[in-house]
Formats: sequence, C-alpha cells, structure tokens
Amino acid sequence: MLLEVRNLTKVYKRGNQQIKANDNISFFVERGDVLGILGPNGAGKTTLIKQIATLLIPDQGDILYKGVSLLKKPEIIRGRFSFLWEGMQNVYHYLTGEANILYFAYLNQVPSSVARRRCEELLRKLDLYEVKDQYVFTYSAGMRKKLAIATCLINDPEVVFLDEPLSGLDVLAAAELTESIKSWVKEMGKTVIIASHRMDFVEKVTNKVLWLKEGKVILEGKTEDLKNLSKEEEYILYLRNSAKAREKLRKYELQLKPDLSYMSSSWRVTAMAVVIGMLIILTLYAFGFFIASLGMIFKRVGATTSILEYLILFFSGIVIPWSTMPASLRAFSNILPMTWGVKALESLINGGNFIGSFVGLVVYTVLIAIISIVTFRYAMLVVKKKGEYAFY
Repeated sequence: MLLEVRNLTKVYKRGNQQIKANDNISFFVERGDVLGILGPNGAGKTTLIKQIATLLIPDQGDILYKGVSLLKKPEIIRGRFSFLWEGMQNVYHYLTGEANILYFAYLNQVPSSVARRRCEELLRKLDLYEVKDQYVFTYSAGMRKKLAIATCLINDPEVVFLDEPLSGLDVLAAAELTESIKSWVKEMGKTVIIASHRMDFVEKVTNKVLWLKEGKVILEGKTEDLKNLSKEEEYILYLRNSAKAREKLRKYELQLKPDLSYMSSSWRVTAMAVVIGMLIILTLYAFGFFIASLGMIFKRVGATTSILEYLILFFSGIVIPWSTMPASLRAFSNILPMTWGVKALESLINGGNFIGSFVGLVVYTVLIAIISIVTFRYAMLVVKKKGEYAFY
C-alpha cells in the first residue's frame, strides 16, 4: 500500500463555531492508482490534499506513506510528492517553457543531463515542444497549465497531486488538457490524485473515486462502478389517498403526475368529477354575483370585481398548489368554497377519500349562493332608494 489516510479530521474555528472541513476521512491508494477526489466547492478537497502535503496538521487521524506516519516524519515525501495547486500555475511568464522546466529541475536537485532528457520527453508528451523557446506570457491558458504539470513531473515523483487542474479554462482548452492528462497518466504509469468538481473529467482519467460532501466521504469505489450511479432512472409510483405523501415528495422536487386512468375506469368517478366541476363554476358565478351587488352599492364595479376575483382564484389552489402555501394563507384559503372543490378533485383523481372536501364544497356553495341573493336584494333596495334603478 503506497498511501493510506486514516480517520482524518480537520476543524476550523470561525468565531464561536467549529467547522469540520474534513470529518473522519479514510482511504488508501496503491501504486499506479489514479484517484479522483470529487465534490462541490467547499467539500474539503483542497484541505485534504494540504494535510497529505504536510502543509496542514490534522486534528485527528494519521497519514501513512509506505507504512510511515507523515505526522512523525514529514520530510520523507520531499522530492517524492509533487503538487499543482488551484490558481498556482508553477510557471514564470518571462521565462521560456523549456527554461521553466529546467529551473524546477534545478530546485529539485535533478542532475543537468537527466533534467534535459526528461525536459524534452515532457515537452513532447504534453505537445509543447514546438513552443519550448517561446516566453510563457505568449502561451494560452491551456498551454500554461500543461507546462505547470511538466514542472511537477520533472523530478520523477512517485505521487502527483492535481488540485482543480481545469479551473479557469474554456471548453476547448479543458478538453485538450483532459486528453493530455489522460495520455501521460497512461504512458508514465504514475500514481496521481486529482481533486475536481467535474465528474466528466474524473470519469475519463481516473480508476478510483472518492466523493466528498461537507467534509465527509459519501461514496468510494471504482470509477466504472460509480459511473452507473449518475445515470437517471425513472420510477412510476401510484399514490392513492396519499396527500401527505405527495406533499413530502414535492420537497425532493420530484415530478408528480396524476393517474387519470383511475378516473376513466369508473363512470361514477367521472360523473362525480363533473358534478364537482359544475359546483366550482356555480360558486364562481355566485361570487361574481356577490361582487357585482357590492359594486351596485358602492359604485366600484370594475376594479372591485377584478381584484377580488383574482384573490379568490389565487388563494383557492387553482393558481398555486394549496400544499405549497404557508400555514397562515392555508387558513384563509379554507374559507373559500373553491378551495374545497380543488381538494375534492385532487383527492378524486388520486383515488383518495374526497367525501369530506365534497361536503365542504356543497355547504360553502349553498352559503355563498344565499349570501349573494341577499346582497343583491339589498343592493336593489339601495339603488331604488337613490333613484338609480333605471341606470342598472
């Protein structure tokens, strides 16, 4: 076993809060593995790599390199591990590409003859040989990233760490760099650990995946096995008499479609749906009649009718689902008879018990009809008294 991480935990303090950037992480890497550490921004990928690099000291756990603890002997990875950090390109813009690589070879105490041979090999592998004598400030972003990778490989390390290698690249440059990394990883047989939030990139270049979320490992295994987890599958659930279950499922943003075949399978159900629909229409007309009567009394027919009718539709569950309303608005919605009609139709379509909602619809429809008739008769008395009967 080349590298092993055991129960690694790192905690950052922010005021009075303690945030676990890494929470009890364990995994191992064999020689020749290409491990992809996946996760969204803030998942703890860079913090994990910095602890392996001995730049951060873990609060708990240990890191073993060939069985030796890096907490006790951090110096043993010097010259054996190479790192390309996110945002740090490891290159100097006013040196040529070849000069950059040879400079890093000098820093790593690579003999001159060996450095020149390796430099030429890397330039050819990464398709930079034709531009090796050009200054780096003339390179594209993708070319600079490839040159930065070459500076990590010049000392022939055992393990190479790449932290978000595609960050800052456009689509074409990212695709080119992906193929380049895939090629040299296969040819050189290095042990590579790549931190990225891009599943498509990790799928192409790695053979093992560690998936982090909020500092914890949620998935680990072979890349081929984890590919299947990202495939979409469709399941059909038949829910009857299950308004609460449907409400809970909506929280997970699932697409819920009514099973209309249940309605068509029974003429009684279809007939009841027609009755409920007619009662809802009757209720709307009764409300309109009531509002028109108020307009006769207060002489604000147009504006009053439009505003009140829209509010009635909005809070009845016709415009927005009743289940998504806040509790305070649901209480107001229950006063409206159309709400009971919408509930009855929904329960009927889903095969649930609609009797309670239907009874509520009937009672409220009768009440609003009576109120509308009484209001209209009072309005007629008012306009007669004012001498405006002929106007209406």
